[in-house]
Amino acid sequence: MSDLREQLDEALARDGDGRAELHGPGWTAQLDHGEAGPVGVVVERLRVEGRVGDLVDRAQVLADTLRPAGERLQPVEVDPALGGAVLRTRPDDMRGGRFFQLEVDRGDAELTRQRRRAEGGRVEEPFPMTREELSRVLEALGEVLGAPEDEVDGG
Repeated sequence: MSDLREQLDEALARDGDGRAELHGPGWTAQLDHGEAGPVGVVVERLRVEGRVGDLVDRAQVLADTLRPAGERLQPVEVDPALGGAVLRTRPDDMRGGRFFQLEVDRGDAELTRQRRRAEGGRVEEPFPMTREELSRVLEALGEVLGAPEDEVDGG
């Protein structure tokens, strides 16, 4: 079991209020969650704050490497002038109108699950993940957001 997985298990056991905080080299994560069992957790929102870095490189590396629930992400907007990027589940990976959305800026990222509404628009909804899967997502986000700017390789 990885150190991050152990930290996740301890944080979920300790923080019964629906919010857990985790730390890694150069990053801090806030996990808003619902029910947490021995195998999985219902994630409401995951926010990782790290070092300031190049937005375009980070968005590309995250699109290439991050796979929440096995879903591939693609950039739908990357705008350094506005200071943000949005990545979403690729259309061919969407199931039941549900998709992950990752909002990235130069120093942090936030992962949520969205569902298209029949009447238009979308709504956030909690999503289950195994603890192992969640620790892999945290590790991937932390690796990119915690890296000094010159260590993020977008190519």
